[in-house]
Amino acid sequence: MKNLEGVVCLKQRSFCRKIYENFGTCAYNEIKKNKKKQKILRIQKKAQEVSYNERRKLYPQC
Repeated sequence: MKNLEGVVCLKQRSFCRKIYENFGTCAYNEIKKNKKKQKILRIQKKAQEVSYNERRKLYPQC
């Protein structure tokens, strides 16, 4: 999961509004904060959904 475009990550129990180009940085920061594997998995799942939806908006033909 490197360099996903348009990834929104969870930060301090709410969505942060920043768009992360490098998903690894976001995940690393979250692991450092709470060290809860389940939360990281939720973030990854949400990131996949967001990136998929963003791609659909940008490239409807794909």
